[in-house]
Parts: sequence; structure tokens; C-alpha cells
Amino acid sequence: TIQRRVHGVLFFPFSVFCLRMDLLPAPLPPPVPDSEAERVRVLKQYDALCAAQDQYLTEIAELIAKLCEAPFALITFVDTDSVVFKAKVGLDAICAPRTDRSFCAHAIMNPTHIFEIVDASQDIRFKDSSFGSYAGACIVSPCGQAVGALCVLDTKPRKFSEVQLNSLRVLSRQIRDHLELLKTLDEQAKSLRELQLTQAALLHSQQALEASNQAKSRFLAVMTHEVRTPLHAIFGLASLALDEVIHLKQSVQRISDQGVADQPSRALRHSVRLLEHHLLRMNSASSVFSDLLNNVLDFSKLEEGKLQVEMYPFELHNLLDVLLDFSRANGSKRSVHVELVKVLPLPTIVVSDRIRLAQICLNLLDNAVKFSPAGSTVIFEVSVKDRQSISRGRVEPMLQFSVTDKGVGVPADRLEKIFLPFEQAETSTTRKFGGSGLGLAIAKSLSELLNGELAVSSQAGKGSTFSISIPIVPIQIPPSVDSHPPADHPAQCTVMDRMLVTDIRKKGITGCNDRSPRNLSTLVESLSIDDQITNESMISGRVLLVDDNPFSRTVSSHMLYKGGFAVESVSNGVEALKCLSANNWNFDLVLTDCSMPEMDGYTLASSIRSLEKQQKVKSRRLPIVALSGSTSLEHVNRCQEVGIDDIIAKPISQVKLLSLLHRRLDSNVRNETPHQPLLPLISS
Repeated sequence: TIQRRVHGVLFFPFSVFCLRMDLLPAPLPPPVPDSEAERVRVLKQYDALCAAQDQYLTEIAELIAKLCEAPFALITFVDTDSVVFKAKVGLDAICAPRTDRSFCAHAIMNPTHIFEIVDASQDIRFKDSSFGSYAGACIVSPCGQAVGALCVLDTKPRKFSEVQLNSLRVLSRQIRDHLELLKTLDEQAKSLRELQLTQAALLHSQQALEASNQAKSRFLAVMTHEVRTPLHAIFGLASLALDEVIHLKQSVQRISDQGVADQPSRALRHSVRLLEHHLLRMNSASSVFSDLLNNVLDFSKLEEGKLQVEMYPFELHNLLDVLLDFSRANGSKRSVHVELVKVLPLPTIVVSDRIRLAQICLNLLDNAVKFSPAGSTVIFEVSVKDRQSISRGRVEPMLQFSVTDKGVGVPADRLEKIFLPFEQAETSTTRKFGGSGLGLAIAKSLSELLNGELAVSSQAGKGSTFSISIPIVPIQIPPSVDSHPPADHPAQCTVMDRMLVTDIRKKGITGCNDRSPRNLSTLVESLSIDDQITNESMISGRVLLVDDNPFSRTVSSHMLYKGGFAVESVSNGVEALKCLSANNWNFDLVLTDCSMPEMDGYTLASSIRSLEKQQKVKSRRLPIVALSGSTSLEHVNRCQEVGIDDIIAKPISQVKLLSLLHRRLDSNVRNETPHQPLLPLISS
């Protein structure tokens, strides 16, 4: 009743063999290989103990059952306390306890041999077994660990043939290879999943970084405007107060000339001197703050990779003259002389980015003057050096600027660190000499953008020499040739002018229209003009001032009033358009801030140009000048796109503002290029 015949073979349910196990003596512990822990570890790597059926293993079990003419065939994996039947023929069970009565537990003790029991009844270990015979080949991993067995069983004693035993060996190796393949595929799938997760994380991080950079850029743009606007008010109010002090001094002097020298007049003169002193210090402190802000913004752009260089021809000798004038003006304040040494021959015209080249040189010269003792001399040497190019296999000319001072010097162990952001040779340096520690970091990054290098040699207590070497393309052309950047260069000469005149704030570099300096020669000449704009040169006009900041409006209005302009002021673009319409567009110029509520300066300029194109206003083109806290190239390009003619960067001086407006209105009065936008610029 417990037997069933399938295709002529007797099959016994496994439960029959276990029916009276409770009546048998308690089984002994199974034999354990010496490397049991390692064996189990290798077994776990195959993930063979899961309940999922493996069709390939099932087919191997069926095949070995046929080859050995056995009613039972098993592919087993021996775990710590059980024997798992991964594939089976003739049995229903999925596992059995790992005991001394387990055939497979004994089979794994000798991985290299077939474990065969011809007559189980004659073996004390298996005499109570329901099986009569057993033959099993170990499934051995590449590292020699037996993780299981491929076995066949019969209900009666029998001796399996050598061919059948060899089939067990061959198929057990097939199983091993199959497990290794599954393991490799699983590892690859796991690696692929990890790679996909890593890629997703990297993509998320990249998106987060880009979003962070965009947020940082927006923050810097907003903060630049928000910081420069009150700085403009501070500068402007201090300048206006200084003007009043001058008038007050003149009044006091007249009183003194009249012979009135009483105690109140002396006290008044003393108060005026103190007021002038405090206002000058306020201006100086604001200038330092403005420089620091510019350095932080430049460094931020360099970190984001947004700062680009523009290569075009320029006059080298004129650039050197301008740099020398500026550095000498700075040195005179500290009683430090700056001497220019030209090692001839030098090219007349070179191709490089003169804006960034000037910025690097000014930084080195300013540092040399700052760290030099009073009465010393700073040597500014310019020469052409040859450098062997490894990539091109030839000698390349390098334009080298060397700045040598007799200052405090840099210790040898600090030379590399001085080019790092926010680093200086000594922590006491910042307290004694000032500065943010960004100047050399910016100079080094700019030199790398120009495919050059910045080097230093120094001795503590004896001075330093900083050298910037820039690859150039010498162009020998007559000095009379007027070389300047191409017409579509977004910043033209005025961007460099802004950088060159940062520390000479009492000289007005303004208006770069068709009659303004296009090369450094005329730029130098423009520096020699007197800051004061004479009444004879004034061109009166009516200006519409658009600015949402009341302090900035007050400063700009006073500057314009003092320059002889009639001023109408509003707080945003919507009010500006209404004011233009109400006054029948009877204005000579619009001076507008760019960042304002309701309607900003960009939209205002675009609306004005659109109305002009539709011929809804007078035919003469209305000049628009942006009063802006941003000086980025993106800002310049955007201003150019919407039809803004000029940009003057906050904080500004009265001289620069009036000079710019006079130039703009002068060209408009003479009707020069009335319907074409004049060249955009930045004047700081």
C-alpha cells in the first residue's frame, strides 16, 4: 500500500522512511570537516540554500537518475544543521537533518573521492536506513571546499558501475561550474545595481550641486546689488559732505582773512578739520570694503569656472605706463618708489587678455608696495623669456613680469601656502598689513587661465620676487596703428579701465562712446585731466532717475543737481514709463537701477526701445545708462541685449557720473549715431 510504480520503477514517499524515526536510537552528531567554518562561508556565497527551484539542476538530477538507473537522485547542499535538497527525483521532502545517519554528511568529509555504500544494512552507521545503497560525488568549490553532493540512492543493495560513478564526477563538476556562473552573474547584477545606485546618487549630487551653484550665483548677484547700493549711498553722502566741508573751509578762511580770529572761529576751523579727517577715513574704509567685495566675487567666479578670458591685441608699452602710473600713485602714499625696467627688445603689440593681465600685475605691485618699508624701491621688470614647450616640441616666447621688493619676505616653508585662498605668510600679516588673503590665489588662477604660471622666490627678512609668465604672440606693427578689441567685445576697453582705476578713485575714467579712449595712450591722457568739470564744459539736460533705494536716489539726485541737471526721480520701471508718457518723453537721458520691484531696469529699457521701434515716441534715441551693483559679463551682455547704452557700477563718484552723462549727452546733442546703440561699458 505504500509503494507506487512509475514507469516500472518503485517509488517510496520520503515520509515512509521517516515514519518510525522516533522509535530509532537518538542519532549521533554528524562528522564535521576541519575547515567547517570556511566551508559554510563558501556555501553561503552560492546562495544555494534558497527555496527557489533551479531548472538546470533539476535536469541534471533527472539525467543522473537515468544514467545510474536509480529510483532516487539528489543534489544536496550541506548546511550547519541540515541537508537541503536543491533538486530531487523520487522524493517529496526538501531537506533532512544533518546527523551521523546522513549519507551526504559523510560524503563531504572526503571531497576528492566518491562516497559509496553498496549495502547499507552492513554499515553500522546506516543499518537502520530505509535505503539499501548510496553513491555520491562531492560538489567542490574552486577553493577546495565540499559544499554538497550529487548522489543516487536505491532501496536495495547494489554496486554502481565505474561509468555511472564517473558520470557522478563529471556532473558534479558541471554543477560546480553552474554555481560559479550563477555567483558571477549575481555579483555582476549586484555590482550593476550598486553602479546604478551610485550613478543615481552622483546624478542627484550633481543636480544638487548645480542647483547650489545656481542658488549661490543668484545669491551673489543679489548680495552684490544689495551691498553695492548702500555702499554707493555711503560713498556718495561722504563725497557730498566733503564738498560741503570744502565750502565751509572757504567760508572760515574768508572770516579769517577779514581779521576775525576769535575763539569761536578757531574752534570752527578745528571742527572742520576733524570733520574732513573723519570723512576721508570713511571714504578710505569704504574703498577697502569695495576692494574686498570685488575679490570675493572674482574668487567665487573662478571657483565656479565662470570667469573667462578674452584674447585680443593691445599696446604693451602703454599698458606698462598705465600700470606704472597707478603703482607709483599707490607707492607715494607709503613713501615707496616704483621703478620700471624694460629689458629690450619687447614687442609693441601683443595678444593676450590685457584686462586679466593688468589685474595680476596690479595685485603683485600693490603687494610689493604694501610690504615694502618706507623709502625703499620696488623693481617692476618686464622681459621676454623663452620657454621650451614639451607639448609642441619647440621654444615659445613668454612675456614675463617680475616684481621685486625689499619687504618682509616669505619663509621657505610658507611659499606654497601663500597661493592658497585666505592664506598669508603669517597670521599676523592680516592684522598688520590688511587684506583677505585672496589676491595671490586669484592671480594664480588667472595666470593658469592665460596658460601661464605664477612663481615666487623669497628670503625671510630680505624681500621677494613674484614673476608672472604669459605665453604671447608678438605682433610688430607701427605704434600709430589704433589697436583695440573687436567691436563685439562685450566689455571693450572700459572693463579694463574699471580694473585699472580701482585704486585711483579720484581719477574719472568714464564714458566710452565713439569719441572716448580706444587705446591705452588716450586712456593715460584721460587720467591727466582735472577731476573738476568746468561750468563751460557742462551740458545741461533733464534726467529721469529710476531707483528703488531712497538713499541711492538722494545721492544720485544731489550729484546730478550739482552737475547742472534737472532731475525727476521715481522708484521703479512702471512709474518711469508713466513719467515719460506724462512728460511727453521730454527727457534727455534715463539713469536707472537694474534690480527693482514691479519692473526692473532691464524690462524698462526693453520697453523704451520697443516703443521707439514702434515710432510711438520722438525719433531721437533716448540714452539709457544703468546704475548697477553688478559688473559681471552676463550682466553686461544682458544690458546690451535690452538696449542699455552704458553701465556705471556702484559705488560711484560724482566726477565719474557727470563725466559719463556729459559724454553721452554731448554725442546725443550732436546727433551722433542717433538710432544705433552706443558701445556698452562699465565705468566704476
